[in-house]
Amino acid sequence: MKEDARRSRGRIRSPRAPLSPGTRQILMLALGLGLTVVVYLSASGRSAGPLLSLLPGLGPAPIVLDDDSFIAQRQRISALTSHDERLLREQRAKVDELARRHVGTPLTGGASRDDLRILQEILDKEVLSRDQTWELQALGVALGDVMAEQLGLTWVVVEDRVGRSRALRFRESENLVFPVTMISKRVEGNVRFRVRDLYEKTSSQVDDFALRAQGGRRRHL
Repeated sequence: MKEDARRSRGRIRSPRAPLSPGTRQILMLALGLGLTVVVYLSASGRSAGPLLSLLPGLGPAPIVLDDDSFIAQRQRISALTSHDERLLREQRAKVDELARRHVGTPLTGGASRDDLRILQEILDKEVLSRDQTWELQALGVALGDVMAEQLGLTWVVVEDRVGRSRALRFRESENLVFPVTMISKRVEGNVRFRVRDLYEKTSSQVDDFALRAQGGRRRHL
């Protein structure tokens, strides 16, 4: 979103009348609402670039994002690119290394829900610090692999006006799960949680996806 500077070129501007108290109050409320939305987007891991570009002195935020929303209506869903595949492999390899070193067992790549226990042990041993975002998101990838294998989801890329995410997709629908930052945000925010609870919550949500797909008839996955 770029302001059209050409609109004001070559024009003579007349002095503006002072704003009324009511108008000033409305502008202040609008600005406050805009800043609140920006803070929310930043806290939830979404890019606030389109909004920040409207505020003087604030540049656009990075366009790559991951979030932990369970349902989202996005503009475009596509297959993973080679870059996405490589990034997933690198993060899986990192978590497998951590599992072998600190738990004494490798990951199964989601083939077994025992991976949830391994991820929990890595967290309980405080192997990673809060500022190791890439590594913490790698744990989210490993969690996503369990969800994909056990709940019948598929890794995809999701793009909209605020950025680009790796997500899990239910069938060919627009029902999406975003596991990559489920762990990192909670660790960085010092929130107590259990990895299995994140999985169970997602399992329940996927069951709801299936329920709607079956026209209201519950289908156990």
